[in-house]
Amino acid sequence: MQKYRTLVSVGLVAVLGVVAAMALMVGHAGSSGAVASRSSDSDLTVPSANMPLSANWKAQPASGSAVQLAWPNVKVNTDSGTEAQNEPFVAVDPSNAMHLVVGANSWSVGNGHFEVFAYVTFNGGKSWTASQPYINRNASRINAADPTVAFGANGSVYFAFVAMTPAQGAVAVSRSLDGGLTWSSQNWATSFTSAADKPAILSANGNLYLYYQNGSLNSLVSADNGASWGNASVVEAGGRNASPVVDAKGNVSVFYNTNNSIRLGP
Repeated sequence: MQKYRTLVSVGLVAVLGVVAAMALMVGHAGSSGAVASRSSDSDLTVPSANMPLSANWKAQPASGSAVQLAWPNVKVNTDSGTEAQNEPFVAVDPSNAMHLVVGANSWSVGNGHFEVFAYVTFNGGKSWTASQPYINRNASRINAADPTVAFGANGSVYFAFVAMTPAQGAVAVSRSLDGGLTWSSQNWATSFTSAADKPAILSANGNLYLYYQNGSLNSLVSADNGASWGNASVVEAGGRNASPVVDAKGNVSVFYNTNNSIRLGP
């Protein structure tokens, strides 16, 4: 019996020795900063926790440090009061990266209603000029919100928004021929009974594509620079928060939410 106890003890000591050796090897690998699947393939190197970083290492995306601009941060709007301005939307001129147009909601007018404003820069953001795209008002739609901006291929700027209160919302689209400084025309893209909300506009293939929600996600197309619009098509029942995109071949698609998920549709 004593003989077997001795053999068991020796076996346990051997097992513990192997475990200790393996732990030492793992600890040595961890101290080197990485565990490599194949030393010849750096793409298969898995960083260990808290590994030291080289001096020239940069996070991708950025770690949150301040962006270094050629000039200090610039306040886009000139309002100095306490009234809210929010929900900005920015578009960049595809033919001139220094030309940007920003749309935003604004409570700064001081008349008890909220408006939409456009803010335009031709020098990459160093200075801004404000304008009001809501130029053709319907008496029952005092307020305006939810701006979205697109540049047309012909240099036009299109500014869509929803006008509402006390009547239900309708989407209007204004057009500027001078880069967003002034607005030459406005068209009602949806009917006054459409209960439209949250528009999103895109210019591609010589057309304007407009998306809006009213229980369903709907799309409209204009072939004449927003002067008129075709019949609405339902993208998806229950869809909302559209974000249209166009690829290099001119194919138009739209990202949107439905049932707490993100989808891509036509």
